Amino acid sequence: MIRSMVALQHVDPGYKPDGVLTFLVPNFNGPTPEIRADFMQRLRTELAAIPGVQAVSSASPLPLDGTLANMPYGTEAAAADPTLFQQATVHNVQPGYFEAIGARVIEGRTFTEQENNPDARTVVVDRLLAARTFPGQSAIGKRLLMRIAGQNPVPLPPALQPFMVNT
Repeated sequence: MIRSMVALQHVDPGYKPDGVLTFLVPNFNGPTPEIRADFMQRLRTELAAIPGVQAVSSASPLPLDGTLANMPYGTEAAAADPTLFQQATVHNVQPGYFEAIGARVIEGRTFTEQENNPDARTVVVDRLLAARTFPGQSAIGKRLLMRIAGQNPVPLPPALQPFMVNT
């Protein structure tokens, strides 16, 4: 057990955890998406103004905290054959998240402020999901379907996804 613990301390998580401060914000359920977005933007602005802060963003759940939020996803083929849907762990993140944790972008780009709205269906995929879903190909410009609510798959626009980060 001790040997396993020591080995885990030397595993590269795909980001730089040194100097990263995390904390939980109670679930703020304002009456409208606009009020919730305004609250988060004000919080990010106020935190960024603290001396010594280099980057501010948010994620839910945090990486490696033991919380799993899975969502079914698939390629266009899964629309005709629902047995082709797979599960992936999903993290909801704000713009600047990957830069704040020092994650390396392998291909593509990360989120922009313009994509920070409830209607945006943008996604960043890690290299494992990209390799499993599009073996031997670039994942850039490929379309994914996700079952966000109910049984009907929601297509993600290929112009906005996927992006890859090193995890």
